[in-house]
Amino acid sequence: MSNPGDHSLRSTRWTLLLTLALTIGCGGGCGGCASLDDDYIYPTRLAVDTVPVADAFRLRVTEDGIDFFEAALPAVIEGALGAEGQLVVPIPGAVIPFNQAPLVGDITIPDGQNGSPASRAIIYTEAFRDRMSVNLLDERDGIRLTIEDIQIGIELVVGAEVNIEIQSPIPGIPPLRLTSINAACLFRNGHDQPVQHALRATIDIDIFPDVNNASELDFDVNIREAALEDLDLQIDGGLAWRCDDDDLCGPFGNCVDDLIPGADNDWECDEVLCPVMNGVFNVVETLYNLLEPALRPLVNTIVQELINRLAPPTPLLSESLIDTAGLIAKLPSSARSKPLGMRLAVMPGAFTVDCANAAPGDCETDPTIGMNIATELGFEAAAYPDAEDWPAGCIRIDEDALPVFPSPQPVMLPPVWTDADGAQHRYAIGMSLAEAGMNQLTWALYGSGMICIDIDSAQIEALTGQAGLLSTGTFGLIAGEIVSIAGPNAPVLVRIRPTQAPVIDFIEGAGPTEPQVDFKMERLKLEFFIEVDRRWIRAFATLVDVGMKLQLSPERTEEDMPILVVQVAEGPTVDGFEMVYDEPVAGSDLENTLPALLDVVLGTFLSEALVFPVDLAGPLTEALGVPVDASIDHVAVRGEGGDELTLYTSMSMVEQTPHRLIQLPALTLPSQANSVQLAEGMAWVDLAVPGGAGLEFSFRVDGGPWRRWRGLNADGLLRIEQPRLALIGDHRIELRQRLEGDWNQVPQPLATLTVTTDGYRPEVHLEASEAGWNVITHDLGGLGGMRWTLAIDDEDAQSLDEPFVHREDVPPGARIQVVAIDSEGRRSRPAWVDVPRAPITDGELTAPHGGCSSMPAGLLMFVALLGLRRRRAA
Repeated sequence: MSNPGDHSLRSTRWTLLLTLALTIGCGGGCGGCASLDDDYIYPTRLAVDTVPVADAFRLRVTEDGIDFFEAALPAVIEGALGAEGQLVVPIPGAVIPFNQAPLVGDITIPDGQNGSPASRAIIYTEAFRDRMSVNLLDERDGIRLTIEDIQIGIELVVGAEVNIEIQSPIPGIPPLRLTSINAACLFRNGHDQPVQHALRATIDIDIFPDVNNASELDFDVNIREAALEDLDLQIDGGLAWRCDDDDLCGPFGNCVDDLIPGADNDWECDEVLCPVMNGVFNVVETLYNLLEPALRPLVNTIVQELINRLAPPTPLLSESLIDTAGLIAKLPSSARSKPLGMRLAVMPGAFTVDCANAAPGDCETDPTIGMNIATELGFEAAAYPDAEDWPAGCIRIDEDALPVFPSPQPVMLPPVWTDADGAQHRYAIGMSLAEAGMNQLTWALYGSGMICIDIDSAQIEALTGQAGLLSTGTFGLIAGEIVSIAGPNAPVLVRIRPTQAPVIDFIEGAGPTEPQVDFKMERLKLEFFIEVDRRWIRAFATLVDVGMKLQLSPERTEEDMPILVVQVAEGPTVDGFEMVYDEPVAGSDLENTLPALLDVVLGTFLSEALVFPVDLAGPLTEALGVPVDASIDHVAVRGEGGDELTLYTSMSMVEQTPHRLIQLPALTLPSQANSVQLAEGMAWVDLAVPGGAGLEFSFRVDGGPWRRWRGLNADGLLRIEQPRLALIGDHRIELRQRLEGDWNQVPQPLATLTVTTDGYRPEVHLEASEAGWNVITHDLGGLGGMRWTLAIDDEDAQSLDEPFVHREDVPPGARIQVVAIDSEGRRSRPAWVDVPRAPITDGELTAPHGGCSSMPAGLLMFVALLGLRRRRAA
């Protein structure tokens, strides 16, 4: 079978999927987003306007967020620093002149260079777990970590090049003076646990993100208190350094090896110098004076080690290349779409601390304090000059008229969010996404060829698991000519080709229970093929403007993970209908056919693409080892002119993972209250849900995307409204329920039921008379509620007041088309007549005028419909 195209098959797995995944959930990886090139540099094509949008993604961490991180820090420290005694840092080397009897000379703290040993400090992590606090700094836009009473164990190698004066224990004997002693000792005060006599200090660590050096954090260290209380030093010799060198000799050349039998080369360290130093340095003031010059560099080293373990040096920017083929279902026509380049980077001055109620510099204790983090976000459809197979073939970009995406007007996220009743609520982290950044993403997706879609009946069946969802027979009610060409069971193929990039418009002031996003694709080319004699035949081609209103609804999974479900609130709608080709199906109501067709095609891809895990709790729970509860509390459009989509979240430490599965009252299974009703571009059916008051429901049809939550209408019925219900056949409706307005509750499945859109429809033909044309209508359900429309040539159809077309209202040479519409919205095929330019003759009055169905054909159709009607009644 020939295929009319092999271009990239890409649905609009649409904007928020990629952006939210990259900006919220892709800190350590992008789930299904595969990097193609580790050396990718954004942008690859300087000719394309891929300037990142400034302030496109913004975060605000409030005091509640700081409190959460402060509560979480002990577990983070435990994981990063390990058990007691495992955080070991080197002590900086130093040479300290010393003149305190009995030692006179230079004391050396070696640094491990030139064969010398290194001194080290063992940092006990108890203070990090129990005595650490976090605060925001307003004046310097940073964060302060305060560690109180940190305990530092010492393993200090001390080399001494000194003279020693040893007092004689015998009265009248002068002291023994030993000169030019070059030896070493090891000072220790405990290693396995915090010891009472450790060096203690309280330090403030002020951290300032440095956007000029994107791989580091600047920090200042202030030692507020430092002390040694008592001593319990362990002084050891036995070091190879210095102690194995020259012998210890007195002033007259008498050496230890000669005077003391059995003395080895390190005797002077073990028995002479180290005991003397033990006596000297077991005085608090002496040892502290020795260590004080090294204390500040020691603490700086500790802080650097701590920061490296908690936040290893990583660039504050990310440039990645994303394989668009991994964003939607894999289909034969998807292989040629181009990869998507992305850049996410902090901006100069990105980190700011402010508050709502106090002046700058005075808000560090104000409860409205928060840190704002601004980033630039950019997207491009990356091209490879040496790879001819990358272009998708359906995209024509005018590089002389590229779009520009202006940055939004930065607006500080508020310290609280306000609900529909005016009540204010605190939050931990707020995040906003700019409309301009989203539109650069849709432009890049357009340029990648990802929105070029080719899909046939078999592929839709494979993706949805539902046989017969799209074939020629499903269009019997709205485009019957398709059935007449190839029969009711022929496969079809749909080709979608965008001519312009999709446009996203955030709906100003929209909250979580309203549509927040207006998604439009103007001048979309839609081609429809049917299989005839094992070849694809083009039935029609149109240009249309397609629109959908989308609603980001916070929900929870059964695993209690917060998610955003992008629900279709309205549409797809079709405007700006322009016919390109329709010769095989001339006269069909294609304008009303397209919403149902697009609903099936786009819904096939959007069913899974519009569920975004915003997993705030999972990674934190795994990292901390204790349950973290997180929630998406509010979604709103705000900013100047509604150019920011904002999410507010809360987080807390909990003893165990909460379970929010509320047992809802047992409901009688829903039942169909009426048959499927058809209208212009839409179809619906009402369901009776006994006991459904106080609940709200979400539904999806034929495995497509979930529709927005809604309650029962004024008649106590649940209206299921979706264009695809106009297609003939069985439709599977899945229902979920929850308490009204409670999106932190886990939704519960209610029922799955099947409704049938049968193929019976009114039959109409025209009978000429001297005054005009009688509209003869046959309908198995009777003519109650029947109405008719009249179209003259290419004009829009108008309602008829009666089933009669007056000759005087029709110009000579015109074509008239009449359609009958029954009480359920089922439309007949159009009956048409070409009005002669010459005066009417008697022969013309007696000849039948049935247009697309003559009287004999009408009788045959009537018999066929009668059989369908009986089957439906059964």
